[in-house]
Amino acid sequence: FPSHDRGEWCKKSLDNIVNIWPREDSKVEIIICDNASTDNTREAISPFMASRKDIKYFQNQQNVGMLGNLGKTVSHGNGKFIWLIGDDDLLFPGSIQKILSIIEMNPELSMIYLNYSYTTINQPNLIHDWDHFFENSTPIAQSETDQKGLIKEICAKNENFFTGIYSRVLSRSHAHQAYHQSMDGDPFSELKNCVPSTLYVLSKMMNLLLS
Repeated sequence: FPSHDRGEWCKKSLDNIVNIWPREDSKVEIIICDNASTDNTREAISPFMASRKDIKYFQNQQNVGMLGNLGKTVSHGNGKFIWLIGDDDLLFPGSIQKILSIIEMNPELSMIYLNYSYTTINQPNLIHDWDHFFENSTPIAQSETDQKGLIKEICAKNENFFTGIYSRVLSRSHAHQAYHQSMDGDPFSELKNCVPSTLYVLSKMMNLLLS
């Protein structure tokens, strides 16, 4: 996940990850890409790196901007699929196993799209009980049976049309293309420099397989 000056959120996110994914597995790597933070990010996560070889930390020499750091984060990934999440996007128990099982059964997929929940908690130090936290979060959509089909056929069920990076797992090649597009122009003035990944899905992926 990309981060900038949010060491406490990085620590909380890694606390959660090691709780729901307690053992290293060669199929999964956990990457933090620090966008030249000036806070305690490195110190906050160093204990995790000391105990887990699958947790890897990279720091940009200079701040490359929020969108630029998405591309930097993706570049450090080595897997066949890349799940880009924010430092405050906390993974539900079982989510990693679920994604791995989908990939194993459907290696030809271009994208996996996930349901997600929201909460009013906006500070990491307010989260004390993981079970209570997840039980009291609000799903954005009701759970339903897994589906597989063309992105253009399923996208109508997606309330944010793929603007949320945390709900999308992309195949490696599509992740690199989606987050390394030209973002020239004034920030947030058009789709390409606001949510470039959505632009990529709309223009390049509508006839590809989604689950």
